[in-house]
Amino acid sequence: FLIDYIITIHHSYVNESGPMLKDLSEKVAAHHGAQYPHLVTVHEKIKKLMCELTTHMKKEEQIVFPYIKALENPETLSVHGFNSVKDPISLMECEHEMAGEILEEIRTLTNDYSLPANACNSIRLLMHKLEEFENDLHIHIHLENNILFPKALKAGDANKN
Repeated sequence: FLIDYIITIHHSYVNESGPMLKDLSEKVAAHHGAQYPHLVTVHEKIKKLMCELTTHMKKEEQIVFPYIKALENPETLSVHGFNSVKDPISLMECEHEMAGEILEEIRTLTNDYSLPANACNSIRLLMHKLEEFENDLHIHIHLENNILFPKALKAGDANKN
């Protein structure tokens, strides 16, 4: 259930919001980058983040999540090619940390999503959407790192006995 929830709610949110954030940040950087150079760097960080998240979510949806679901039916585990769920989970957690670091860099660059003096509606929208995106990603990562993955590790250990 939790895997389906994460895909339906959080992965869908990233897939819908990511391209909009990338396009909006590109527009803002092109129009306001000379006056606010940090917005050009923010755009580069958003592009990097979206690239990382797109690849990450594909790995989860095509490899890690099916393996975790297979833990409920141990006879099917061998078709997934892992000896343990620990390695793919460690990789996912590492990638979560990298995404968190990029978001922290964006938060620092924008001074906690503060608006520059005389900010236009596009900059206002970008800051609002970035903060919204960060909040959703924190919940998303929390569900995986603190609920799903520990349960998967426990199930994986139970299947060894």
